[in-house]
Amino acid sequence: VNFRAIYQNGDGVERNLVNAAEWYGKAAEQGYADGQFYFGQLYQNGYGVEKNLPKAMELYRKAADQGHVQAKDALSSTKSCCAYPGCPFLAPDGSQFCAMHG
Repeated sequence: VNFRAIYQNGDGVERNLVNAAEWYGKAAEQGYADGQFYFGQLYQNGYGVEKNLPKAMELYRKAADQGHVQAKDALSSTKSCCAYPGCPFLAPDGSQFCAMHG
């Protein structure tokens, strides 16, 4: 049973993004690429968790490293590297700095 999708979509239960995030988080912690990608989407959009773009990028990278195509697309949709020295994150809108360094 895919509890993550059930709670995310409200399939037979009340839609609950906090519960969905909990299940995606468990899958991500266990190294499942789908769990990492979808958990990243929740962090990117602030659904069920506090919005956190650096965390989303980290999760996308983990999934992409396992060959997850959607995660690779999410990473490639970013435009430029952050100008903050040593920052490993990307600026999603092509600006000079990532969301973490403003």
